[in-house]
Amino acid sequence: MKFLRLIAWLLNYNLALVSFAAGFLSEDVVFFLVILSGAGFTDLGIIAAFGFLGVIFHDSIIYLLANSQYVKKLKSKINFSERNRKIIKEIEKFGRRNYFLTLLFSKFIYGTRIAIIFYINGIEKDFRKFSFHNTIAVFIWFSIMVPVGWLAGQGFSELFRVINGLERILIVVLVLIVAVYLIKNFINRKISKKIN
Repeated sequence: MKFLRLIAWLLNYNLALVSFAAGFLSEDVVFFLVILSGAGFTDLGIIAAFGFLGVIFHDSIIYLLANSQYVKKLKSKINFSERNRKIIKEIEKFGRRNYFLTLLFSKFIYGTRIAIIFYINGIEKDFRKFSFHNTIAVFIWFSIMVPVGWLAGQGFSELFRVINGLERILIVVLVLIVAVYLIKNFINRKISKKIN
């Protein structure tokens, strides 16, 4: 408890800057700050507002860096392992129709944030469109995770345990959505072939 009080004391002096930096580093750091807010140590509004801006700023910088000549040369020299190539192919299959969903799910799946932005940079060249979709994805993440984090800070530890499994649940939901979509398209093609 003393450690949390020390952190809260440090955050009281530059909460806006710390929240912005947390958003820039990772959504998970913002989530931790929200938990502290739920425990009564910090101001939720400042964390949510400046954390949101930090995430948007980070994603915009990564998107713009992906267009630089240095990064393009670096990407051409990177040799991905077979496993990484399979992951990239799966992302490409899913994102071909609607990259917004890929962007949204990357907010909930740890470790995919930068890779997905690089991938989307290859699809969407209009920075304004990317910013629009990214802002909506970040807003959805904040709309779900900020209340959950605040409640966890209030002492709802069971809810916090549920969130630890949220990534797995989202992956299962994603796979089910894609499976239903593919089955529906397959059935529609078969029916249209029989009609013609």
